[in-house]
Amino acid sequence: MSIIESRKREHVELAVSEGSQSQRSALWGDVHLVPDSVPDIGPDDVDLSVDFLGHRLRAPLVISGMTGGHAQALEVNRNLAVAAAELGLAIGTGSQRAALADPELVDTYSVVRAHAPDAFVIGNIASSWTGHP
Repeated sequence: MSIIESRKREHVELAVSEGSQSQRSALWGDVHLVPDSVPDIGPDDVDLSVDFLGHRLRAPLVISGMTGGHAQALEVNRNLAVAAAELGLAIGTGSQRAALADPELVDTYSVVRAHAPDAFVIGNIASSWTGHP
C-alpha cells in the first residue's frame, strides 16, 4: 500500500472512530420553536431545487468530497453516489491525487460517475501535485 493510499484509508478510519465523535450535546433541547403554521401550503408546494452552474439540483446541497484512493473507499463512494443520484444532489470526490500516482486506484473515484451518471460531480486534485506520490 502506498503512502498516499495509507493516508487516505486513515482519513476514513479517523472519521468513523469513536474519538472523532462529539461527546457533547448539540443543545437542541434548549431550542424552543414557536409554531407559526402556514395552513395554505403543504410539503408538495415547497420547491428546494436550484440551478447550479447550469445543472439542476433538487436541493442546494452538495455531498462533499469524502475519499478515494484506497480499497475501502470504493464502497464509501459508491454509497454516496447512489444517494446523490437518488436525491438529485451534487457530489464531490476526495483528492484524486492518489489515482494519478497509482492508476489501479482510479475505480475508487470513477465509481461515483458510474453510480450517479447524471449528477453534478466535483473533483479535485491536490494543488501540490508534482507528479510524484
